[in-house]
Amino acid sequence: MSKETINELKKQTAGPSFSSYNYKGKQWAIPVDAAMQCSAKRPDLLGDLEVPKNWAEVFELTDVLKKKNLKVGMALCPTDSLCSFLTITAQLGSPVREGNEKLVRRQTGLQTLEFMRRFRDSFHERSLNWNPIQLYDYMSTNDDIAYTPLAFCYTNYSRDGFRKNKLGYCNAPGITNAVLGGAGIAVSAKSKYLNESAQYAAWVCSAEIQSSVYLIEQGQPANIAAWKSDFANGLTNNFFFNIFETLKSAFVRPRYSGWPEFQKYLGEVLHFYLRDDTDPVKVLDHLQEAYRLSYKKSKLRQ
Repeated sequence: MSKETINELKKQTAGPSFSSYNYKGKQWAIPVDAAMQCSAKRPDLLGDLEVPKNWAEVFELTDVLKKKNLKVGMALCPTDSLCSFLTITAQLGSPVREGNEKLVRRQTGLQTLEFMRRFRDSFHERSLNWNPIQLYDYMSTNDDIAYTPLAFCYTNYSRDGFRKNKLGYCNAPGITNAVLGGAGIAVSAKSKYLNESAQYAAWVCSAEIQSSVYLIEQGQPANIAAWKSDFANGLTNNFFFNIFETLKSAFVRPRYSGWPEFQKYLGEVLHFYLRDDTDPVKVLDHLQEAYRLSYKKSKLRQ
């Protein structure tokens, strides 16, 4: 792919999605899908109640909904527990960055673990079992969850006819530092069709395709032209307009070679903590040490 094409796609990418695939001076992929954690609601159930702007308002809304026999839901399976941990620690001023001496500051880590325990105790009882798709499937076909504060977004659920009820997507509480997700497209160095593959990647990520056929066929574009398109937002109940501020300030997690293994372990430990009510001090100390060892293992691989 030419430098001109890469630079053009860089300028057209929504939020930090493009830079998230740039590591140690090399561009490893082009973003084809943009996503991050944000909020979602059932407009018909939430009614005139305002979407929370911060975490204090999330818990206030939870109490109000209980009086109406409604609940707040959350995706807290291991993968999404770790992502929520990353979002909240970043929002509390101690983001998990590559090269940190410790995973997070002690006070922030304990505060975040307490937050997550409140999620478990206050939100829908099945939250510990759900990933975002399972949460949204339940939320859009049952009538007891009116709101979820933090889960990766899927444009499908805001489209007509996808499920029994449409969801409306909103900015995350606090807006900033919601962990980035999405997907990139890359070409294997072993491919026999390097030029053709690169041309296809450029085509499918282009503003023209992302704003038309990719979007129409249920894709969730990474190109900012689609995010700002009246057509795209008309098709998706203003999905892109409503959460663009959260995407712009999304948090990019570490990417060193030991991170994927540690990230998986982080989610498992957090889920065990929530499920079995283990001591948060011991949990945090254990995670701090596991994080340190992940760098040691990473260096051994190099």
